[in-house]
Amino acid sequence: MGELLEHLHAGASSARWLPGWAAMQVAAVAAAFVLFVKRTPGSLARLRMCMLIGLAGAFVGAAAFGIAVRIPAWVRAGFEARALLRGGIMAYGALAGLAATFAVMARYRGFGIGSALDRLAPSMGVLVVFARVGCFFGGCEFGVVTSSPLGVRFPPKSPAFRQHLEAGLILASDRGSLAVHPAQLYEAASGIFMIAVALFVEHKAGNADNALNTKNTKNIPPGAGFAATAATYAIGRFFVEFARGDALRGHLGPLSTGQWLSLVVLAGVGAFLALPARPSGAHLQQRKPVE
Repeated sequence: MGELLEHLHAGASSARWLPGWAAMQVAAVAAAFVLFVKRTPGSLARLRMCMLIGLAGAFVGAAAFGIAVRIPAWVRAGFEARALLRGGIMAYGALAGLAATFAVMARYRGFGIGSALDRLAPSMGVLVVFARVGCFFGGCEFGVVTSSPLGVRFPPKSPAFRQHLEAGLILASDRGSLAVHPAQLYEAASGIFMIAVALFVEHKAGNADNALNTKNTKNIPPGAGFAATAATYAIGRFFVEFARGDALRGHLGPLSTGQWLSLVVLAGVGAFLALPARPSGAHLQQRKPVE
């Protein structure tokens, strides 16, 4: 299995016109938006512009979170700019930026935030699936060293190879890194669970075929589908972090930055569930647009 994954990585990373990582990020945005279009018929089509603006918020959030988690390293380096800008973007920042921007725009256009986010939830799972497969093709967010049959050796110049070389685990003449867990694909799998959970909650609420969200046979409050989807990602991310080996993601005490953020998300979901019960007949479009 590991050799098959290595061949997939090699094929994607050797593309001349568009490297595998970039291609999958484009595919992530396209697939997520296409799904959202299918889920917003009729009057709900006005939410599509909210998502497009939300995607811009995702890019801002990904970059902002990435910089924020490097602030401690920046301070330790004597406020050297390279220490602040070195590294990548954060998935949590992208998802948070998308959700927050989308929610603000949906409210501005007169939609109930909870129900609008429920419409968005499956698309967020799609983003995670495609984006993390892209991370596998790019070699970033790699896993810890393993002897598992799933272990993948990344080629020279890849992030895993450079990190292992700097640690003295391999030689510059070696043909690849040590075998590591394909942690990117583990997280991509959590994206599939996100989609399934979002659609399951929607089905249980009785809203799968009800565009205006006016029928809720199980008294499931608006926003529950999004909350369940967020919790699914947080749980999956928390455990995937144990399999990750890239040093740039950062740690605070015994847990990684991603694990602490997962706990924050789970606490937020718990607070949402603790709120008093809301009417089950909440409409998706229930407020006047903000003037």
